[in-house]
Amino acid sequence: MQHITEHAVHQAIYFIDPMNTGCVENCMEDEYCSETKEIVAAVQAGNSLNESVLNTFNANFWEGCLTPDTLKLICQNITEISQLS
Repeated sequence: MQHITEHAVHQAIYFIDPMNTGCVENCMEDEYCSETKEIVAAVQAGNSLNESVLNTFNANFWEGCLTPDTLKLICQNITEISQLS
């Protein structure tokens, strides 16, 4: 199981802002909090990070809302930030 932190997940998603909510520009720091918790729980339950991110966004937004490149970027950033924590 991959070790990720809630902080890493939130930071990666917040700054990438894959749904273009404008959260960074508008200082909406609570944006993506529920998705963060779902992703961390899914990884802790034994799912891969990629699967956890993809399933969370598909369930909370719409099927296919993340492009493959965006999904890859999110997962890479989560992994990198987690390694720094």
